[in-house]
Amino acid sequence: MLKRIIFILIQFISVVCTYATENHYDSFIDTLSELPSFERRRMIHGYAEAYANRLNEKPERERFLQILKDFALVQKDDALLNEINLMKRKQVEVMDFPRSEREAKLLALIAKYEKSKDLYFLGFCYHELGQIYFQQGNYAESFINDLKALEVYKKIGYDKVPNIGKILHEIALHYYFFRDYEEVIKLMEQSFEFPAFNKTLDLQRYNNMGLSYLNLGMNKQAIHYFKKGFDLSEDYQSEIWRGILAGNLGKAYYNSENYSKAYYYFKKCYEINKDEDLHLTVKVNSIINMINIHLQLDSIQQAKDFLLHFEKSLPELNRMSVTYLDAKHLGDRQHFEITKKKYFEGKIKYLKKTNNFALAVSYQDSLIEVSQLIEEKYNSAIGKMASDQLTIQNKEMELIRNEKSKENQRYFYLFILLTTALIGGLSYFQLYRLNQKKVRQSERLLAQSRITILENQQSKKELEHSKSELNNFVSKVNELNKIISGMEDELLHLKDLKCEQKIDIEQSLKNLKSVKILTDDDWFDFQDNFEKIFPEYVYALKNYKPNLTPSEIRYLMLIKLGLNNKEMARALVVSEAAIRMTWSRVRKKLNGSIEEKPLELIERLVEEYSYEFEAT
Repeated sequence: MLKRIIFILIQFISVVCTYATENHYDSFIDTLSELPSFERRRMIHGYAEAYANRLNEKPERERFLQILKDFALVQKDDALLNEINLMKRKQVEVMDFPRSEREAKLLALIAKYEKSKDLYFLGFCYHELGQIYFQQGNYAESFINDLKALEVYKKIGYDKVPNIGKILHEIALHYYFFRDYEEVIKLMEQSFEFPAFNKTLDLQRYNNMGLSYLNLGMNKQAIHYFKKGFDLSEDYQSEIWRGILAGNLGKAYYNSENYSKAYYYFKKCYEINKDEDLHLTVKVNSIINMINIHLQLDSIQQAKDFLLHFEKSLPELNRMSVTYLDAKHLGDRQHFEITKKKYFEGKIKYLKKTNNFALAVSYQDSLIEVSQLIEEKYNSAIGKMASDQLTIQNKEMELIRNEKSKENQRYFYLFILLTTALIGGLSYFQLYRLNQKKVRQSERLLAQSRITILENQQSKKELEHSKSELNNFVSKVNELNKIISGMEDELLHLKDLKCEQKIDIEQSLKNLKSVKILTDDDWFDFQDNFEKIFPEYVYALKNYKPNLTPSEIRYLMLIKLGLNNKEMARALVVSEAAIRMTWSRVRKKLNGSIEEKPLELIERLVEEYSYEFEAT
């Protein structure tokens, strides 16, 4: 009896769910009936994206497409009918296959339809292949296929492609990943020329535009797009996006030093996301925002409270890191790692504000480690292609010049075709293959040339800034040493004065020698800038066995900058005898001879570790 009741209950639930789904489809069809043909096509793509989880089930997807097909037949909407058939074709020929098999399927389809007039399907194949290559980390091929997809859709006309907004958005995300914010803005501006694909994509468009302007330091433009997105999120009743956009508005105002408005939006972001469980990084970033704004406003206790609040979330965040490391979307992994970096930056700010410099140093090491991890992961692809940069740029110019001679080349190809037809098709086939290979190589070089600019300028600016800061550091040490040495000389000249004055002079000399000419902040900045300019040098010092102590590493850093013993003694607030003792210990650890100078010895060490450093 119990089994029968359970069976009836299951059947009832199934009927109710089916009825609810049918009602949802009926409502959607009613909406379509009031729209022109192109809007119907755009709407079905947006609906399929919004309800992807449901429609990923094959029976449900086929039922949905059949309902749409019946509607198109009743309405005699041939364009809609063609769109539905194209959606079925994409699914059957590509998307129904496992992800591991799709690359081969797409390559075969592109080879088959590359010269055909089937542009909608060809554009889809290029775009989907670009997505697959990007997830694989094959960035050059990804951008090649992105550009080919855009070229195909331009031939069709962007205004004739129903889902062009989504396509432009996905390609823009590839550029955003590599920080080419100008290209992101260009693509998103094109996307704004068309109606929103769906609510989520519409909000993402405004957020991406705002973030791109924010990263370019254009806070006014960033605030404009964040505000429009924030207002729209209220219309769409999307709490998660209200929180995200409020947080980004806070950052834009924070960067503009408008801390009252920054506090208002940071607080709103936190209040919206404090109980968020599904998107944990959104929640913890809202906490980090509150830490930063309270530190900026000198509300130290409140900053401490939020730090403790964040650290309570660390176990859950660490457990979630396993999921992010396996995430198929590289942007998810990048977002998680940047969250960790923001936490270390906030912690160090707090420790420095509370004069806990010793503990700040240990967190500084963690910050450097996670920063290096981010740079290695998200800049390495650019580095692989940088060596061919000049060749690529020259090739791009050559391709532009060759455009003028394409017409003559067509006649030449026709002549070859006619000639080889007389003696057999084999020779022509071989020549054609060679030419196609050259074209593909040219396309690859063209794509690579466009992505090499993604970080080159920014990296150069950062390096020049670090060099300038390091030069300022040395100048500051030399200038302060000179001032203090002059004061010492003047005090020594006064030693011949009366007895009672001698006591004061001796005490003044003693106090003078204990003056600390560089602050802890100076040392933090010095360490960061030095490592950017001499990464192989720091790598050798930190990885040498037996390990060098922090004071020994600082000594060798100052040696690299050309400071003498007296200057170093002043900078480190120790005696010259202590500096000589440090050198003695270093020489023994590095197995140096008495004749070797410090710089000669460390250069030998760097040379020993150079191969290992290049391998990293």
